[in-house]
Amino acid sequence: KSLLGEHKKHLSSSSPPPTMKSLLALCLLILSASLLVSSSPHLGKFGWKLHFKSNQGAPEEFKAHILPKPSDSAVDSDASAIKVNLEKSNGLFAFEETFLVDAGHIEHATFRLNFLTRIPVEKLNILIKQPSDSEFKKVEQVPIKSWFGMSTLSKIPSFTFEWEKPQNGQWALRIESETEPEKIPRVDIEGAHHPDIVLLLENDSPFKVMSHVQSYTFKQGQPVGLVARLYDERKYIQTLRTLKGLNDEASYDEVFAVTEAGESLPLPEAMIPSDGANGFDFEMDIVFPDGQEKKVKMVDEALARGENSPSGVYTATVKADQPGKYFAEVQLAATGPSREQLTRTTQHMFTVVSEEEDLSVVDGAFGEFDPEDKMVTIHIPLEAKVVTNIVGERLKAYAEVWGGNTPVAFASGMTVVSQQSDKFPGQDSVVLVSLKVHANWITRANIDSQNAEFTLRNVYVQDLSTSVPLASADKIRLNIHKNQRALLQIHSASNAFNGEITEEMKKGPRPVRYSKSQRQLFAGSNNGHKIVLSHGYCAAGIPFSTAKFENFAEFDDPNQNRNNDEFAQLLGAFGEQYDSFSLVAHSQGGIASLHLLAFYWSALDLNEEHGDNHRWIQAMGTPFQGTTLAGWGDTGKIIGVGCGSNDNLTPEGAKLWLTGIPMEARQHVYYYYTEYKPWSWCSLPANAVLSWPNDGTSESKRVPLAGGNKVLMKKGFCHTTDMKYPPQCKDEVNNEFMNKKAARK
Repeated sequence: KSLLGEHKKHLSSSSPPPTMKSLLALCLLILSASLLVSSSPHLGKFGWKLHFKSNQGAPEEFKAHILPKPSDSAVDSDASAIKVNLEKSNGLFAFEETFLVDAGHIEHATFRLNFLTRIPVEKLNILIKQPSDSEFKKVEQVPIKSWFGMSTLSKIPSFTFEWEKPQNGQWALRIESETEPEKIPRVDIEGAHHPDIVLLLENDSPFKVMSHVQSYTFKQGQPVGLVARLYDERKYIQTLRTLKGLNDEASYDEVFAVTEAGESLPLPEAMIPSDGANGFDFEMDIVFPDGQEKKVKMVDEALARGENSPSGVYTATVKADQPGKYFAEVQLAATGPSREQLTRTTQHMFTVVSEEEDLSVVDGAFGEFDPEDKMVTIHIPLEAKVVTNIVGERLKAYAEVWGGNTPVAFASGMTVVSQQSDKFPGQDSVVLVSLKVHANWITRANIDSQNAEFTLRNVYVQDLSTSVPLASADKIRLNIHKNQRALLQIHSASNAFNGEITEEMKKGPRPVRYSKSQRQLFAGSNNGHKIVLSHGYCAAGIPFSTAKFENFAEFDDPNQNRNNDEFAQLLGAFGEQYDSFSLVAHSQGGIASLHLLAFYWSALDLNEEHGDNHRWIQAMGTPFQGTTLAGWGDTGKIIGVGCGSNDNLTPEGAKLWLTGIPMEARQHVYYYYTEYKPWSWCSLPANAVLSWPNDGTSESKRVPLAGGNKVLMKKGFCHTTDMKYPPQCKDEVNNEFMNKKAARK
């Protein structure tokens, strides 16, 4: 209706009577409107009509869509965290604690004591007692001020003290304040408050803890937990050098440079306690969604199985009896090879889905072939625990189509849960999700449609907002009625595959709204083409300086924490006002841009050309594989500020999300990232948490996108403002380059 109104307004603005061309255009527009209605697009959360893509691809791509191993999202740390609350004592508000330092025996090593707090350092009296001291001494060095977090709006102010070649052993810390700190209530625990200070104790040490979630079965009522090990980074790097055929002097950066984006590397060898099973003390500290906190001793996997020798790999689980966000921490106290005492911690955050989303795949999918659009609709049956709450929900699904032992293609994308009709009589708890695959894939694979035994393999369904797997199956039958098989056979006989994999074979038919003919017919009537600039997570506004951009528009959704799908819908809805658009996006904005292109038809698909000089999506500082910082939840929330946690940005959430992104979409992404200069940093406290090198928020090793196009890595720029080096989005040389390379029509 609005399209017709716009055309009517366009006609009334000119004095001559309607020409044959304009009348023809109006007829086509009416036809388009009717076809749009008949295609029944789904209404998104923000009012934008969602036209799902039917993603498909060749068997060569199957391995890119296998659900990741939990160890692929492992994080590591040579630091430990302590939460501090100042208590009234002798007229002061004070805190006293001992801690272990173990970096002293390492050449050129430094110990850093990072304070994350809203209390200014000038209001604190900080005293240290080193192992050789008989009493506390005031710390006289000038602190290095910085901040810690994932955005400027969720940042925690910080200051850091450093000791080069520190004494190994037990240190003591005393913090004093004459004034009572502001107590900020926690929303999750009644009567509790956020800590006044979080201490990050960082040792420049090769002895690190690596941990990962035990599985991705984040379902209410199921066990959830962590797996951890202590390892020697020096030995691990040597293992990787050997694996990559590099010499013994190759640095970690050189190893990283020859590692494929998203490549699954072997885990490091776990260190074994020198005095048997009692040498390492691993504990899992987990906070439930209601704020309840529980500590569980982690046990050696081999000893738990009854074996005589320890493996050095420790695990612990709890029952996830509540849906919602869980924050889990590995805490280690251990004795190192040189009898040094050490402590380490790692952080994880994940969401457990409600039992109402508890699904399981039922054997016996069925297919329906439509000769008109040449698509086979595949209906996958699921057993639902609560049918009424799941019907109508949007999920993501994936399946490989096989004819006998011949792989045909994969089918994936968005799907809406529907109630089954008569295919499963008497099974009221069975619902359906549907995918589509083009019949030409069957022709291409030389499948005898009338006699082949069709199956679906590697079937899984994911939650939309978190990408948590809700149901999966290794293999199920795909039943196709004999009449449908006959039609498929006729199609194959009359449509010999000519070797070209068409757009419809990769994405399904275009909705009329996004057809190239419609764009050409009404080009210029919808504000033309724009380069859309986008921010990322919890941003105050557009981070790019705009002086070097031409014909651009600013997408602005300030101070918000969106999951990838919400973010993508907003970008798509924003782009509707233009004939077409390309994207230059920062941080999570790059992820949302790829999500939009992968799952929904939009004006982004109306770019006429693509390639090196017509880039649809350019992403700056985007952690396509997540960031360790997100495992802390919203870092600002630790002391009561910030936008909230985001599953999609954790290493676990990002890996699960990437599994559903087809290579067809990834090839349109051109990514850029930055790092601090050699032997430097962007955020000192973030360096205690992130793998090196990084930009203060995103780790370089987690930026690369398999199937995407790496453009450049530039040193001397950081993720955002108020870090040691200028923000990456203010690099005018690079901005001018991105403007030049952006798709323009």
